[in-house]
Amino acid sequence: VVMGVLDMYRKSSLDSFRHFAKPSRKENLVLSASWTGNPVVTAAFLSFFSWAEYPASRMAGDAGSAANQPVSKVFSSSPHAKETEYINTFLAEDVADGESKLGADNIMSLSESNFTMLSCMQESLEWTYNCYRREEIRNDNCDVEEAARHEVLDELQHQVVELSQRVLIVLHIELRFQCVYHLHNILQRSNYVCRENDCIDPAILELNKCLSGVEEVLSAHLQPQKVKYLLSGLGHFLASLILDACQHIQSLNRHGIKKLCRMVFSLQQNLTNLTMAREVELDRARQYCELFHLHADELCKVILDHGRIFSDAQYHTALRLMISQGQCNNKASFSEYWAKVKYALAGRQTSSLSTRR
Repeated sequence: VVMGVLDMYRKSSLDSFRHFAKPSRKENLVLSASWTGNPVVTAAFLSFFSWAEYPASRMAGDAGSAANQPVSKVFSSSPHAKETEYINTFLAEDVADGESKLGADNIMSLSESNFTMLSCMQESLEWTYNCYRREEIRNDNCDVEEAARHEVLDELQHQVVELSQRVLIVLHIELRFQCVYHLHNILQRSNYVCRENDCIDPAILELNKCLSGVEEVLSAHLQPQKVKYLLSGLGHFLASLILDACQHIQSLNRHGIKKLCRMVFSLQQNLTNLTMAREVELDRARQYCELFHLHADELCKVILDHGRIFSDAQYHTALRLMISQGQCNNKASFSEYWAKVKYALAGRQTSSLSTRR
């Protein structure tokens, strides 16, 4: 009877999840749901730092060595860097004819019912698993038939846990896809020559409203530690989008730099209100945008004083934007300035290694 009820509930939940992933034949698959249908993808998310921080992961025996990773001051060494890179790689590959497949027809609708349904399903699946979970004690004298029932029940419980985890990971991924969708035009923008009174881009305000609304719905139906998991690393992901987007900028002025900084600050302030923690990765993104104010000759001094915080490619972009604004000695070429920056980066690295020894 127990196995029959558990199996019937598992199938019913799986049918509901499939209906969510593809409501009708005419509609596209919800990308986050279809992506997690690949066991390799699900396993990857179970290995990331954000999952290792989630208390239930240790209960299910999924906590990995990521839980013990130190938090570094260098952006690329953040414990969330692997997850961010994994998602960004997927999004970079998921391009057809120069346009991303991540559009309004394959991300979750922001209607409250979708997030409520998935949240309630996840809680229900986990509750069911905990109800049927039994002590892993084997009786040496149990007969073959009883042992076979134990194996079937174990497998059903395992499938319920897998579906529960998948639903939570879908919500985790979906928040990141919503960020990419709302910021798409900003991330591709090449001109930041702005007027002094230019306001924050409406897309930023829309994304803040989206994240706040979703968090409110999730908090009403999910346990606090699950909401924390869903938001964990989101600041790092947003910061990576902004840092990567800077390479597309071809022209800007000081008002454009201020607009970039206000954009980052707005995202940081909103996310801090949701997580109740300072989003230091967005601090770094804002510091990177502030580099564009510098004269090219000052960049080497900043590196020597504060050390390497960004990648070579990011410093290369920053230097290019400084020179494009005329913040340089006209007699020096870009290659000459870049040689000085590389020397400063190498010197700072050598100095750091000597100090450690």
